[in-house]
Amino acid sequence: MKFQDVLDKGITFSSDNRKLEPHDIADLETLIQAKLPTPYVDYLLHANGGEIDCHFTPNDIDGYASVIHWPKGNGMFDDEEYTIVQYLFDIDMAIYYYKEWKSHLPSNTIVIGTNPGTTFYLLGVGPDNYGKIFAWRLVPVNRMEHPDTAGLAYPGFIADNFIEFLLTLQNIEVMEE
Repeated sequence: MKFQDVLDKGITFSSDNRKLEPHDIADLETLIQAKLPTPYVDYLLHANGGEIDCHFTPNDIDGYASVIHWPKGNGMFDDEEYTIVQYLFDIDMAIYYYKEWKSHLPSNTIVIGTNPGTTFYLLGVGPDNYGKIFAWRLVPVNRMEHPDTAGLAYPGFIADNFIEFLLTLQNIEVMEE
């Protein structure tokens, strides 16, 4: 699957973020010591992030949601749930979150977006998770039970690749009918 497949479906992106050059991608790849998947690179070069609910489609739809598949029997979340995809980060935000959260993120991932709450979207960049899209939910904890942390993070699976992630987003208006 290629990024052009997304554009061929009529999905459009617009962003006020700066236009990227290939050297910007190379700088991020040097920082994370991994090559980014081509469809994600193509997306960055095309749009470089933006709000999904405002810029994902020309139809002014309220927003889009993704299905998160949480580990079965996790005791915290339903096995499957929908969550709004609010914002895909521009390259500068991806770099910021990588630098700030590198030691806390699941291995071989970078943060590529967020929902309106405490769920972040991750892109796998390692040999075992290359190109896969994950959810990473931060949950506040009782400080008496966990004195060394304000929250715990839980990973969930979304899609095998960035294109599948984009093409499987659900229109919120359709979901509510």
